Amino acid sequence: MLDLKEKSKLDQAKQILQSLESDIQQNILGGSSGDLKPVKITLKGLNTFKRGNQPAKMSNLLFTDVQRDAHFDKMKQISSHVIQAFVSAGFDEGLRD
Repeated sequence: MLDLKEKSKLDQAKQILQSLESDIQQNILGGSSGDLKPVKITLKGLNTFKRGNQPAKMSNLLFTDVQRDAHFDKMKQISSHVIQAFVSAGFDEGLRD
């Protein structure tokens, strides 16, 4: 998680993401903005984080698993690319690959 409470940090984060757009489109997704296909992620199941014998309805965090396929691999590549850019820019506290 990133701490973007300061406007300067938020602006820097926006700039980083915008600078990655064409690189991700061309080198990971294999196209340009006009001919890109969506990356479809298939979610599997719905789970809750529980503490001890706490009933599921008392949970306040839900999560799902993702089907490991070619689309998942693309999303992992994109995530790694974005994380590396933020780490290189000094946003490394709290980021995990």
